[in-house]
Amino acid sequence: MRVRRVLVGLALLVGPLVANAQSLPTLTAEAGQERTRAHGVLSPIPLWDTSWWIVVQGTPKGAPLRQLDYRTRFRDSIKPESITGILPLEATDQNGFSGRLLVICQARPEYDRPLHVQLRVVDAAGAASPWVDVDFPVHADRRTTPSAAATDTPLAEKGTPAGDLGQVEVEVSDETTIAEVKALLQRAAQARGGDAGSAVRLVDSTGGHLRFAADVVPHAAAVLPSPTVAASTPTPPATSDRVLGQIIIPSHNR
Repeated sequence: MRVRRVLVGLALLVGPLVANAQSLPTLTAEAGQERTRAHGVLSPIPLWDTSWWIVVQGTPKGAPLRQLDYRTRFRDSIKPESITGILPLEATDQNGFSGRLLVICQARPEYDRPLHVQLRVVDAAGAASPWVDVDFPVHADRRTTPSAAATDTPLAEKGTPAGDLGQVEVEVSDETTIAEVKALLQRAAQARGGDAGSAVRLVDSTGGHLRFAADVVPHAAAVLPSPTVAASTPTPPATSDRVLGQIIIPSHNR
């Protein structure tokens, strides 16, 4: 009898929770990214313009939809707090919507930093969907490294004095970013028993190929992580081309 009472009590408790969950609005979100070569910039290092966006779709389950809440934070930031904001929805979107949110960084190097974005949709009654997580940069395959598009060629210096680790060089295509170049030099330096110094220099440029070099120094305090190749995500379908709003990331968010 006591077991039956416990089960009935649990049913009475769980029932309203399940019903409430079913009445919450829903939101789906998927990150998108496109990288294009920067033109009109005089630099020996290839520069890229990056576009980030989030394809979102919201569905009401009770009251009309009212707004999108967001919070963002660079994962490598020393600040614990997130940047938060609200994007009001237009009247035409209150019964459901799909489109893009543009994610805009104010400086080109910011697009190389790991950014975490959380989104939820809130309806007019105050009910909110669960938070949805989105991460940037977008990677096609986290197991893929730049070696698929660049040749890692550490060159041993002849006649290197004892105790001097010399330098390493890598040859890459002109589509390789400087962050990927630094990581390749670091890997080559580690193979020599040291770490790549911070002074990366361009030593040769032939056609679509570039050759960079760095001195090998012993016992660096930090090791650069092996990079992943940022994929150029195809432009979303026409049904998702409509821009619903912008999330602007302040450049001082460090």
